[in-house]
Amino acid sequence: MYKMHSYTTFIFLFILNISCAQAKNLNLTINDNTVNIQKIINEPELDTYIRAMENGAIDNLPGNRIENFVARTPINNSETSEKTIVYLSYDDKNIYSVFLCYDTQPELIRSTFASRDGIPGDEDTVALHLITFPKSQQMSGFQTNAVGSQTDASYNLSTGWDLSSDPIWDSSAKKTSNGYVVKIKIPFSTLRFPPGDVQNWDFFVYRGIPRKNEEMYFPAYSSDIANRFVQSGKINGLEIQRQSLKTELTPFATSADSKHKTVQDNTNSGWDSSSNRNIGIDAKFILDDRIVADLTLNPDFSQVESDEPQVVTNQRFAVYFPEKRPFFIENSSYFETPLNLLFTRKIANPSAGLRTTGQVGDWSIAGMVIDDENAQGSNDDSLLYVTNIRKSLYQDSFIGAFLSNYSSSSVDSTNISLQGRARISDNWLVESQLAILDENNNQDSINGEAFYVSAKRQGEVWNYNLTGKYISDDFNSRVGFISRVGIKDISQNIAYRQLSQSDLIIAYNYQLNTNYVWNVDSQILDEHNQVKVTAELKGQTFISANIHHKNERLGASDYSLLAELTNYEQEYYKLGFESAWLQHLNFSLNYANGEAINYQPAAGQKPEVSDYEQIVSSLTYAVGPKLKLKLLYIGNTLNSKSDLEIFSSQQTRFKATYQFDSKWSLRFIVDNQKITSNQQLSALSNQDTFVADLLLKWQANPGTAMYLGYGSLQEEYYSTQSIFFTQEKEKSLYLKYSHRFNY
Repeated sequence: MYKMHSYTTFIFLFILNISCAQAKNLNLTINDNTVNIQKIINEPELDTYIRAMENGAIDNLPGNRIENFVARTPINNSETSEKTIVYLSYDDKNIYSVFLCYDTQPELIRSTFASRDGIPGDEDTVALHLITFPKSQQMSGFQTNAVGSQTDASYNLSTGWDLSSDPIWDSSAKKTSNGYVVKIKIPFSTLRFPPGDVQNWDFFVYRGIPRKNEEMYFPAYSSDIANRFVQSGKINGLEIQRQSLKTELTPFATSADSKHKTVQDNTNSGWDSSSNRNIGIDAKFILDDRIVADLTLNPDFSQVESDEPQVVTNQRFAVYFPEKRPFFIENSSYFETPLNLLFTRKIANPSAGLRTTGQVGDWSIAGMVIDDENAQGSNDDSLLYVTNIRKSLYQDSFIGAFLSNYSSSSVDSTNISLQGRARISDNWLVESQLAILDENNNQDSINGEAFYVSAKRQGEVWNYNLTGKYISDDFNSRVGFISRVGIKDISQNIAYRQLSQSDLIIAYNYQLNTNYVWNVDSQILDEHNQVKVTAELKGQTFISANIHHKNERLGASDYSLLAELTNYEQEYYKLGFESAWLQHLNFSLNYANGEAINYQPAAGQKPEVSDYEQIVSSLTYAVGPKLKLKLLYIGNTLNSKSDLEIFSSQQTRFKATYQFDSKWSLRFIVDNQKITSNQQLSALSNQDTFVADLLLKWQANPGTAMYLGYGSLQEEYYSTQSIFFTQEKEKSLYLKYSHRFNY
């Protein structure tokens, strides 16, 4: 039997006791904004509302009329700068929301044709947010811009917005002489909701005007209350004809042809060719509008976009790259915990998978089974089981349990976790997690444990976050993302927002961040202190400056040449600028300069504090409503104190997207990474790669789509005469078609 440390057990039970004790004493601020929604016979026509808006005859339009929006930003609980009216209604199959968005400067409205979930953050948008399970702490969001492009997402308090959901719904929009009008149509078959023919849901309606840094809601969603859900309004009286079982089947077929260069020279010889024809199926079974089971057989993710560049050179710990494969990101928030115990990118080549998520009363449930044909980068097959359940207590407090089991011919690894969240007041939340690891492999048996606790305050003026972690030496999760083990970690963040009286500057934001790390023997390893000041200007413009001071102690466990813990002191600063002031241009520039450790010294050398410089810049330009161009650049240099270059790294990514209409789009991406390394000082290898990707996409809905793509990889080599030459190493052409059938 695995024995847990007594103090971690005590702390976890203490947090749960706080949760139970506070359940009877909370008196949170709750809005009382109820809409007895109107049932209509005929679907609302967009043109009817457009004519009424332009003629000023808006009193007798179909639906329940909602106005009196309240701004959340740039000033909390303030009057809005523009008028917004929403009409809510429903019929036997759909719920409708029609937005009349008045604007005194309609020529400045920002909107472009975008792919699904691709609306830029600097565009004018509206949204309907629905909370169909009042105690679930899950909310569905349906967002549209002024030309009808769509973004949909789910939200929970722990993880924020999750864009993985892909329901089928309709939107239409049109600009007018005095603003724009949007209609959102959501089928009931798209939504999950509790039993009963009469439904009472919670909701928000939202409008954003980014050029004014303005977000407005009805009902008011105050930033001085750290709980979105208790501020929602009520939709009463939805009479819905339920279906006991709904099924979606999405078969797909793929065809791929590729060539790989086997000889590194600048001739056309040495090519290996391969072809692959494949079929598979995704299926979704919806039981009683509450439980969803997703099945995938022989999945193919060839159309998934490549990762955005990150700083990966000279990193001490693993760099996190987010999941992009649709099966794994849909409803992924159901599996998330404070300690990241499920990192699905470790699943290399899934041949089949089953996932179940849903809400039953106060319980949210999630389960997944995956068969991986290329486990952990080897040729070994593995099977992964994951389940996560939560019991809602009150408001957004809960207790829950997580279990995962990873098994292959050589490893059997199990993670068990308990977690809980307790709301203390309008502003304070306490969250904790206790996890244990039990693993058996060919060599030995491993037991490990990890603990997490945090106290967070959210408010209009100041915010505070205190987080503590303990991760034992042996807690190396097979399917989680735990970048560092054998530590005790305490970090805190203090943030203060001061409104400005200037016409140009909206507010100043001040932050103090501290982080201290010890090993399990309580020896101090790292100290990191940061002070940051940000000026928030109109036009979504932010100017920031921060100063860092770090002490890192490295020892024999890090580098064999270090006989004892050695302190490496570093100081550096960062400057940042980000702006969407101009209507079609979004620009950011971040510059860092100071000291950093050379974590990858040449063989036989110790790490040394060196001088570093970093530039990260991005530029997005909307060339009209259909064409978008984006350029991203990351540059790093590290020089020794004697002014010798250790390495330099440049990453460049260019992306062009042309959205022909709501279904057809063309995407072109070029990635280049070049590393020049001084082999006498650095263990990094010289590298110069060039990747090009072209994708033509037709998408009728999230399941019915066609992808036609071409990819090419070029690398630069040294010849025997030390002369660079560039050759194409890989090239591939693929076609994928899928079709969704609904029953």
